Amino acid sequence: KPKRPMNAFHFFSADFRSNKKELLQGVRLGECTKILTQEWKKLSDREKAPYLEKSKEMRIVYAKEMEEYKKEVSKLTPVGIDTSLLEQVVKLKSNVGAQSFTSKFQYWYVLTFIPDLQWVHLIPLKKVGVFGPEYPEAHGRTIWMIEDEGNELDTTAAMCTVVKSQTIANSEDADDEQWVIFDGEKPKLAPIFAVPKALQALKEPIKPTNPPNSNSLFCADAKTKTNIEELKGKKCQENLFRSLDSLNMDQKRPYREQEAKLQSSYEKEMKKYRASLEEWKRRISNVQFRPHHGINQMGKEPTKPKKYPTSYSLF
Repeated sequence: KPKRPMNAFHFFSADFRSNKKELLQGVRLGECTKILTQEWKKLSDREKAPYLEKSKEMRIVYAKEMEEYKKEVSKLTPVGIDTSLLEQVVKLKSNVGAQSFTSKFQYWYVLTFIPDLQWVHLIPLKKVGVFGPEYPEAHGRTIWMIEDEGNELDTTAAMCTVVKSQTIANSEDADDEQWVIFDGEKPKLAPIFAVPKALQALKEPIKPTNPPNSNSLFCADAKTKTNIEELKGKKCQENLFRSLDSLNMDQKRPYREQEAKLQSSYEKEMKKYRASLEEWKRRISNVQFRPHHGINQMGKEPTKPKKYPTSYSLF
């Protein structure tokens, strides 16, 4: 099975460890993680961009590898196989004999289940907050998401008890999924709320897009000045990179100045965006939701049962 890709923070951590070994020398693992987290938070959106882009590329590769993996597994999987534990949320019946770290986690997600061996590969779930009013069926309940790699567990299916859960923020990537868990109770969905007009008018502000750097600006400019027939595939890229390398400082200056202007404009837009976002969150938290019991879970009025015919009608 393909290994799950590292996220942006993991790429940054690996880069930081290799470039600034002296800062982490002799530091304990827990302290080391704190330092890396603090350094990551200090980065601007622009500085984080390369790591986010690398993580995105790796996820695309991982998705393709997973498709191939699933095809290969389907060839080996007999029809009617038991998949009752696959992709379920479970809790362990006992921590006896398991690794010491397992006691820290209450719930687990089943990544792999092999029925013939009754073997499961689990990854823990962590609390990341509380669902807001935009999810009426889970409003006020804990948000559960997959923990980062490193705490996965292999055990027998007999050790697992399936708990009632519901995927709220569904995603192709399990890392981004969010669950609400109903342990020991039936899912009691909150009544559908009539969406107030005040909420309908409150639209989440749109985040500004990152501006292109000087290299991208040069490439875009070069493409407009080059014969379109020459702009095909790798040849196009090679020509552009060769042209970029041949530029002197004076020739690069206009693109760098343009980059600086765009970056300055972007930072101003981001400042407005952050203020708008905080205001939007504040206003949405003040909106009062009122239960609308005359509407069913699909947002339609329930169908009224037909009356039984009288004896006269039957006659």
